[in-house]
Amino acid sequence: MVDRFEICSKKHCTGCGACVQVCAKGCISMEIDSEGFLYPIIDYSQCVSCNKCLKTCPQNSSVAKFDSTFYMVWHKSREILLKSSSGGVFTAFAEYVLAKKGVVYGVAHHPQAVYAFHVAVENANELDKLRKSKYYQSDTLLVFQEVRDHLRNGRWVLFTGTACQIAGLLNVLGNADKSKLLTMDVLCHGVTSSKVIKYYLTDMERIIGKKVTDFDFRIKIPKCGWTKSTKMRLHLSDNQCYVSDYDSDLFFSGFNENLFLRESCYNCFYCGRQRISDFTAADFWGIDSQSVTKEQLYNGISLLLVNSEKGNAIVQKLGQVMHIKPVDADTLIPRTSLALRHPCKRPQQRDIIFQNFAQYGYEATLKKLIPRHFAQVRQKKLFQFFIGERGYTWLKSVMGR
Repeated sequence: MVDRFEICSKKHCTGCGACVQVCAKGCISMEIDSEGFLYPIIDYSQCVSCNKCLKTCPQNSSVAKFDSTFYMVWHKSREILLKSSSGGVFTAFAEYVLAKKGVVYGVAHHPQAVYAFHVAVENANELDKLRKSKYYQSDTLLVFQEVRDHLRNGRWVLFTGTACQIAGLLNVLGNADKSKLLTMDVLCHGVTSSKVIKYYLTDMERIIGKKVTDFDFRIKIPKCGWTKSTKMRLHLSDNQCYVSDYDSDLFFSGFNENLFLRESCYNCFYCGRQRISDFTAADFWGIDSQSVTKEQLYNGISLLLVNSEKGNAIVQKLGQVMHIKPVDADTLIPRTSLALRHPCKRPQQRDIIFQNFAQYGYEATLKKLIPRHFAQVRQKKLFQFFIGERGYTWLKSVMGR
């Protein structure tokens, strides 16, 4: 038995699974901790101290980063737009790779088990399972090894995930030929765990009085479309749906306050304008309403960062299926995602939130820890009741909020 060691510190471990996928002895596994996050566990009785896990872990070594070119993008198919979280950019690149008889990797989830996982797709009819945003972390299983095998066999691969997962993939691949590999990271606010989702769903079932059979974090619904698409939709056991908006939904109330993110998200190595993937995809929040039509604001718009020469060459080939327009990053960055600037700030409540979930439940914990948020939601609803949605929007613009 070798001496015990730490692959990387727990506060920096992203759970990417690279260490598992390079261990020749198979003595590392990913296991769920008390907060519901995956971390590596080593069977020291089988370990031979080859140190490959230490060398491959992207948190222990720098990963090459590249300057980005920014584009406003949306798919030209309205059908695909309405299936997508924003502008359908993922579908365009996925179909490009599938047309080359390639393989597309993305995140699917099992709603009953509350389990997100990476999976391969080789048919355009299966892309639906990879669309839409998942706000809890996926299990990469052994897909980095699968990607390596596909590349060795000369196949094209598109791999999508968070930047930290792509860093893990690139380190596992090492010096392998990556000429047919495309990587796309989703601009990431941070990830939560399946345990948080389970706490949330338990309380929502209590509030609604019905069992939840599935859930969608981001939807486009009639009269709202993309501009107000941060809505949670719960599918219920009686085949009905329960939809709650960005402000009042209990999940987003906690998520947007950074209350229960993975510890590494507060110390993210991959934020900023320089990126590690060929492409970075995000919602184009804050876009000037004078720059696009109302119809397009309804259908959805993506922000696409092109970060490599290979990526730039491919974008030029997709003009037939996507509207692509360069945008000024210096003007854009101050009013878009924090992930283009710095990691999320860790709130003090993060120290106690999981103990509170276990003791008080999800709803009671949030109302205890962020009472100001719920007071603001009540105030907003009161204003909207008296002056309407348009009046409230005008009032916010006048007050500079």
